[in-house]
Amino acid sequence: MILSSICRRAAIRRSILGAVALSLMLMLAAVDSGAQTIDADKAAKLKAAYLLNFVKYAEWPDDAFASPDSPIILTLAGQCDVTNVLASVVSQSEPVGGRTVKLQAAALPGSGASEEQWQSVYESMRNTHLLYVCGLTGDRAHAILEGIGADDVLTVGDIPMFASNGGMIGFVLRGNRIVFEANLEAIHQSRVEVSAKVLQLAQIVGKGP
Repeated sequence: MILSSICRRAAIRRSILGAVALSLMLMLAAVDSGAQTIDADKAAKLKAAYLLNFVKYAEWPDDAFASPDSPIILTLAGQCDVTNVLASVVSQSEPVGGRTVKLQAAALPGSGASEEQWQSVYESMRNTHLLYVCGLTGDRAHAILEGIGADDVLTVGDIPMFASNGGMIGFVLRGNRIVFEANLEAIHQSRVEVSAKVLQLAQIVGKGP
């Protein structure tokens, strides 16, 4: 009886995961064959949907969390066009693997800040699980990647060449369509496992940081 109950729960879980996977693929297919233009609101909604699905389809080692019920922390770094939309999406999302998703914004120093000031920012970023770098220069994005040097942070960005320059996943606009690139070397060098369901939909680029 107990074994049968466990099997039923496992089957239900596989069914749910399969449905989510199908939803993700359909969403991506819709983007790939969508309209000729994407306005700012639509772009923000698509990126927010991607980000939440990246969380759902990634796995972190147990010791990346302070406790069994610690949340998955999604941190925004920069001037992000998804902030309001993502806050709404996250607030309505179900727990992922029994963990809630917590959205926060990194407190970045102003222009002209010294690298010493940035070091404390990098240190705080190491405590996140998914770091979304947005609206920053390529040099600063690269400095963040170098600065955090963390094995347990899934790095995503909307900076040009983000994945090619060492980020794990990067949004790009191709033919008026939002797609994403994945840097397999950067992913494999980390302790974060990104599902093949996501990687098979990505354009593979670059090399690790």
